[in-house]
Amino acid sequence: MVMRDQLKLFRGQLKSNKEKFLKIIIYINKGEKITLKLPFAFAKNLIENNIFEIIKGVDEGIDLEKVYRLILNALENNLEGEIITYQRKNKDIVRIIII
Repeated sequence: MVMRDQLKLFRGQLKSNKEKFLKIIIYINKGEKITLKLPFAFAKNLIENNIFEIIKGVDEGIDLEKVYRLILNALENNLEGEIITYQRKNKDIVRIIII
């Protein structure tokens, strides 16, 4: 029983130590694709320092502060998977995924 508990603890540590990445994929309506894959700590630093401010105001109706908080909360709570998919008026598609 002790060995089984130690194995569960070890597996939990491995899982929690796995580095998370924020992946942003942008499909541009002209057939181009942009992919960013950023380590969690780096992505968090960029968001906290408003480095993504350059895209603010690109689309009406999107509250980027809420999007940033959603991303940070998802990263800090070890969520994985696609957390945002957004199609802009010009048909560009933005997907944000935690892997």
